[in-house]
Amino acid sequence: MVFYNTDQAFRESTLKFGSKLFNVKNAQVASGSSVLIDYATDVPTSAKYLPFNLLIVTNNGEDEITIYFDQDADDSKMIPAGTIMTFENKWYRSILYKNTGSDTITANKIEFTSQLQPVVDTFAKTPDSPIVQFIKLLFARGV
Repeated sequence: MVFYNTDQAFRESTLKFGSKLFNVKNAQVASGSSVLIDYATDVPTSAKYLPFNLLIVTNNGEDEITIYFDQDADDSKMIPAGTIMTFENKWYRSILYKNTGSDTITANKIEFTSQLQPVVDTFAKTPDSPIVQFIKLLFARGV
């Protein structure tokens, strides 16, 4: 997780509470076509939170889609029509999705909800724990 050009209060708040939710809905997608969601470019307000570690895909379309985390063919998941799927602890900066069905998916039928989740480990939230001390050291060095 990298917080470029952010102050310490922002970094600590993000680690404690996570980021807000970022929602992206699909444009029209023809059968066999792919669309890239590059969060740093397509949702500029999300750039300071990247990479995300939570994705919720709501496929209200009539066709299945395949998503590729960071455009990696070896890291793909099929999302059937009419389902909601959640992926936690999958670190990504972009999502490529492909209409693998036989029909065109109309706009706004698929929603991608992304978030950087907070640190939930109770050990990491203890003020004197080694992980907290390590994070403070990183912040002090501007990493």
